[in-house]
Amino acid sequence: MRRPLMVGVYIVILSLTIAYAQALQSSFTIEKSSQEIPSAWTTDDIVMAEQASGFQFSPDNRSVIWVKSVPDKEKDRSVSNLILSSLTEEKEIQLTRGTDNSSSPKWSPDGQFIAFSTSRTTNESKDAVAAQLWLINPFGGEPWKITDFAREISDYEWIDNDTIVFSAQEEPSLFESTIKKNDNSIVIEDEAHEPPKRLFKYLVKSKQITRLTDNMDRIQNFAVSPDGSRAVTVHQQSLRYSYDNRDKPLVFLYDLKMGERRQIFNELKFNIRDVRWTRDGRGFYASNSFKENPTYLWGTVTEMYYYDLASNTPVKVNFGWENGMTGSFTATDTGFIALLANGARNKLVRYTREGKSWRREWIMGNHAENIFGFSLGKDNKTLLYNHSTASKPDTYCENSLISGAK
Repeated sequence: MRRPLMVGVYIVILSLTIAYAQALQSSFTIEKSSQEIPSAWTTDDIVMAEQASGFQFSPDNRSVIWVKSVPDKEKDRSVSNLILSSLTEEKEIQLTRGTDNSSSPKWSPDGQFIAFSTSRTTNESKDAVAAQLWLINPFGGEPWKITDFAREISDYEWIDNDTIVFSAQEEPSLFESTIKKNDNSIVIEDEAHEPPKRLFKYLVKSKQITRLTDNMDRIQNFAVSPDGSRAVTVHQQSLRYSYDNRDKPLVFLYDLKMGERRQIFNELKFNIRDVRWTRDGRGFYASNSFKENPTYLWGTVTEMYYYDLASNTPVKVNFGWENGMTGSFTATDTGFIALLANGARNKLVRYTREGKSWRREWIMGNHAENIFGFSLGKDNKTLLYNHSTASKPDTYCENSLISGAK
């Protein structure tokens, strides 16, 4: 086991009690010269704890970029900045500073740049802006802004060292810039005037932005193939779907070079959540929220499907586990790694694709029964995971995969 990267507490239950906080205290040793007995933890001690998220391995697997969030009690908000931690030595560098939140860091394929999202302003403009994409050199220097949309950038992916694909809502329409500008009324769920969210391509060297899709709905989730030629997109059809479940999102497979698309996963049983392309780009895995009665999407079991491009057919993965997944998974060279739902303690597992079937291997180790999130390195074996117990706050550790019995 290598050294823990960081220790912090995540607040996921607002009704966290003082009794639980006192139980957490027993896992720490506090040294004081006067040998005073440490005071009991308070609610503020937990609520104001630092948090860590967004871990991303560097392409050479020697370091990790992540987001450190520090609460500011006076301003009643958290401030998030980027931290670069070495996996080969005791070294940590804070890449961004200040009170403007930075989030969603992602490495360029060659490791020369880190892209991230922030709403910070530039020297040329001090006006408040929507969250945009910025680049920073991990070896030092000031970050610089690369997108300048009126609306925030929702999500993005590096395709190669010079290309980023991102999703964003279109610029303000004539209605918004003229009629709506002089109207202070607020229309709830204004479907008719909600701007479409589309895919765009940004070239780092030429600073050129090209729109890739012309859909009239809103792309709420997408995944681009490793070679950048295709994309799977999930399109929101209704602003009311989160509570009435009537107009389901649609899923499309785009040919980005030809500008064509076709609908996939169009049966009633499909409620696609996340998509991860295989590393060879020959297909992708998609998690699906399943329920026998599809009227309302509550109380579902998370399934997995593999979509092979050659056959254009989704095939359900047989977990051999009736509880399904927790939703967290990542693709490997030969299959995928996932957390299977198992009550309070998830089970970390690796599935290897063998023709049309999948071989299951439990991932074993001292922390295996208390892992609640993970990220896989580019070497296909280095695992960064979140470990926690009832008496120990979240600890982020890095280790090589150890497989147990099938």
